[in-house]
Amino acid sequence: MKVLALVFVSAVTVPTAVPVLAQADKPISRNEFRSRQVHKYKQWDLDRNGVLPAEEILKARPRLPNGSANTLELAQAWVAARDGNGDGTLTIDEAVAFEMPRFDKMDADRDGRLSAQERASGVR
Repeated sequence: MKVLALVFVSAVTVPTAVPVLAQADKPISRNEFRSRQVHKYKQWDLDRNGVLPAEEILKARPRLPNGSANTLELAQAWVAARDGNGDGTLTIDEAVAFEMPRFDKMDADRDGRLSAQERASGVR
């Protein structure tokens, strides 16, 4: 009976993984990349005012990509590095504009789309 249960679970989980894998292989256009960035930063904008202060960044992203804890000082530096007009505030548009050169670096074949291989390149 235990063997049958394992086979059933395997049969149920495999089909749900296939669309995810197919989606990961789909190229991403520059516009889609930008839309994803806008979506991400709108989620980080906890008070929905279009501005991302360091305190919101810290709440939205308590851990850094390397797994270490984020701090207010790191969040402040993150905001300052992306504040395009130097007014001391970071808008969603400024944050997204900061991300767009990363798309260009990853788009190795310059076709305006990021393949799965190009996305996996790890350009940050």
